[in-house]
Amino acid sequence: MTEPTLIAGAVIPKNAVVSMCSAFVHLNAEIFLAPRMFNPDRWMKESSGEQGLHNYIVAFSKGPRACFGVNLAWAEMLQYLVLGNVFRKAELDLVNERTTYAAWRASLVLRYKGGLEVRVRTVRGAVTAR
Repeated sequence: MTEPTLIAGAVIPKNAVVSMCSAFVHLNAEIFLAPRMFNPDRWMKESSGEQGLHNYIVAFSKGPRACFGVNLAWAEMLQYLVLGNVFRKAELDLVNERTTYAAWRASLVLRYKGGLEVRVRTVRGAVTAR
């Protein structure tokens, strides 16, 4: 800062270095309900009382100095959110059982080596034609 600045009643002196810790935002109970609890459902809008939480994810920072890999990271995380939602709502059966599924293939985002074929039995909340 080039001049002293008043923020929330505190005077920040000229040339002071001001920073923040993302954990203080991510663990704030005024923003996130039960912030220390693992709750993937908080990101599923239809099942969560919490709305607009993406505005408070600051792990990658914000603005012009934000992490330039943020979009790649979100693409990686999105696949797990989508899969989590599928597993939460659908009843699935394995098509071909194998002895191992644990080999991963690296690509732009992680992909399961050899694929995983499943048959969808039912989907909770789905509309069916009669």
